[in-house]
Amino acid sequence: MIKLGESSWGSEEIQAIQSCLDSDTLTMGSQVREFEIEFANFVGAKYALMVNSGSSANLLTAFVIRELHPVESRNTVIVPALSWATTYFPWIQAGYNLKFVDVDPINLNINKDDLRIALTDDVVGICMAHILGADAGISEVMSEAQKRNIWVVEDTCESLGALPLDSQSKSSMLGTFGLAGTYSFFRSHHISTMEGGMIVSDNRTFYEYCVAMRAHGWLRELPTQNSISEKEVDPWQAKFNFHLPGFNLRPLEMSGAVGLAQLSKLPSFLEFRRSNAKLLSKGLNTISGLRLQSQFEGGSWMAFAVNVDPTIIDRSLILEVFYELGIETRPVVAGNFLQQPVMNSIKDKCIIASSYPGAERIHSNSFMFANHGRDMKLEISELVNRLQNLMKQLS
Repeated sequence: MIKLGESSWGSEEIQAIQSCLDSDTLTMGSQVREFEIEFANFVGAKYALMVNSGSSANLLTAFVIRELHPVESRNTVIVPALSWATTYFPWIQAGYNLKFVDVDPINLNINKDDLRIALTDDVVGICMAHILGADAGISEVMSEAQKRNIWVVEDTCESLGALPLDSQSKSSMLGTFGLAGTYSFFRSHHISTMEGGMIVSDNRTFYEYCVAMRAHGWLRELPTQNSISEKEVDPWQAKFNFHLPGFNLRPLEMSGAVGLAQLSKLPSFLEFRRSNAKLLSKGLNTISGLRLQSQFEGGSWMAFAVNVDPTIIDRSLILEVFYELGIETRPVVAGNFLQQPVMNSIKDKCIIASSYPGAERIHSNSFMFANHGRDMKLEISELVNRLQNLMKQLS
């Protein structure tokens, strides 16, 4: 059986939690801070800030950008038509409009030709989602953004540990090229801290605003010399001065401790995920009508997205084989998000083209199932054999 989510924990994570309980340190403290430092080093960023979920990472990023760049007439953010809900909602909640751009049905990421056309004068930023561990073409997108003096946020919640297509080293991973990169540590992701997320950036001012707005808008976690306020005040009073309209998005100390244990295992997890993907891709290449998402060898393969050619076989027949094998399946991320019921509530804040053939193809003819950071050779071999037999029966 392959579940959509399974535990990647061992005794190290349990001990990390127990140590926090024994120390009576529950809200964020030294373990969270150490995890932030180690995480920044791992992905190749200057600064990292942990929050209580990947969704909160996107939310805080949107509101910090609004604080630094107040929403005016130029207030449109470009987003891909295929992604998860929290790639979209924070921008609308922060007062921006969304411009949806179609995606490439082969690698599932934003169609860069359509993106260039969408870069009109009202666009202030781009929220790039790297889908399921695949580079969305960040080098090209950054080049276009720099020409137009607009910011880029990398929603990397599904792509921890992945490298850009043109990378010559592992020093800079996806999430480190734009103004900010966000990550999720939910159960089904590359590492899990129960709930948890991270924001990374090389911009000190952005980072300091994130620190303040993560916890109520106060400055007690920042040095006296900071980008928000350098005014000397009574230190007793200063702990209770609020400078920015903030949130409470702080993580638990236990989540930071578990994150440290998981981060030490991440290279091994990534190696298994890539090995599993190679085996599955090789197997599906022998089956007419089925193709795996295209990823560069530096991809991190959070899950397997499979496209079904409807002229050869119906998707429902493939899903039936998966069901019989006990392999859980689901739509690819959230499918074509423009078909989600919530669009009735937010459409007035959205700029929508007449058609999205790439996203619609994925929505109608694709599905995904889980990859995990362990050896899945036996499950994948059995699956490929069953699919091969199905195609023989239908031929």
